[in-house]
Amino acid sequence: MKKLFLFLILFLSVVLPSCNEDNTENDTAYTQRLAGRWSLTGGDASGTTTNYTYTYTFQGDSFIYSEAYTSKTGTMERSWTVSGGWNVMKGTLQLNYDLSSLRNQGMSDAEMRSIRVKLEDWNVNLETINKKGRPFGYKIKFVDLNGKTGLTLNGINGTFVKISY
Repeated sequence: MKKLFLFLILFLSVVLPSCNEDNTENDTAYTQRLAGRWSLTGGDASGTTTNYTYTYTFQGDSFIYSEAYTSKTGTMERSWTVSGGWNVMKGTLQLNYDLSSLRNQGMSDAEMRSIRVKLEDWNVNLETINKKGRPFGYKIKFVDLNGKTGLTLNGINGTFVKISY
């Protein structure tokens, strides 16, 4: 029994310290790889609905995010843009939205209120969860798309493609 107990203590003393929850060694690499412009485009394959383009531009410690919706003929229907600060914590992309930068074209007041509330909630969650030492945001995963760099963010369907550095 004593040998089993000693073995368990030895085993746990080796295994537990190697469980590094911080993952900070990847954060710098993720930050460097994220620099540039990323785009995700989609729409209904049947050709009956609007196309969309989501774009992130990461430069330094700031970002710009935009959503644009166009008709099948390519005419801009509506769009919105916001900027803010960003960082990577434990492999998670954290965005802090500057609500004073929120702009739109062709969107209703109700749509803009909904977007503003969503972004305000995100900022509150980011602050609250970070105070507990945990990350809040999108888990980052880079993928290869036939020689191009792709980016998936959990919670967003589709893969962003890096279009400029």
